Amino acid sequence: MGLLFVILFHFIAIFVLSCVVGLIAIIITYFLSKSEKKKRKLLFAFFAPFIGFYSLYILAFAGSIFVSELKNVDIGIGDAWYVPVKDDYEILFIDVPETAFIAKHESGQIFVSDITDIVQKDNMIFGKRSPQEFFSFNTITEEIDEFDNEKALFKSANNKKLRFVKVFDFYTQKRNEIAGFWFIIVGIISLLVSISILYVIRKIFFINFRSK
Repeated sequence: MGLLFVILFHFIAIFVLSCVVGLIAIIITYFLSKSEKKKRKLLFAFFAPFIGFYSLYILAFAGSIFVSELKNVDIGIGDAWYVPVKDDYEILFIDVPETAFIAKHESGQIFVSDITDIVQKDNMIFGKRSPQEFFSFNTITEEIDEFDNEKALFKSANNKKLRFVKVFDFYTQKRNEIAGFWFIIVGIISLLVSISILYVIRKIFFINFRSK
């Protein structure tokens, strides 16, 4: 339901944006176009944003889902989203981006919850759950150690300096490392195809009117 709600919200937002752009396009076309075929140009000027924006959204959405399945990285739409870390584990978000879980990708088993800050060192994941709650998680042994202060955590990491980042920033960085380039390619292809669709529809639209 969460994903459907997000898509519905996007469709409504695109509809509103298309109406605004379409009305602006009508005004510009009205003053700049010649009287010949003016009504047809005004009609196309209004509907072109709907065709362009909706086709771009649908193509980009479908392409992003393909990349997500290919790279095992969630696109971040809906109730839950995730990014892989190591040894078939993932950082998982449910409903809110402020806190996350460490979970097994295949089974969905949750090992650590309520994570606010995190850092990964090879197979070791260190994190913070509150100002007085810290943990370390070994992705090989599935061993979880908990600490009540940052100093104790650093000691367990052989006094290595740990630079924590907000867990959602970690997700964003990891997602971009794994699939950021592919998402850009999907966006470019979607834009080019959307423009091509507009061009073809415009050609067909005016050819049909000429034939009458």
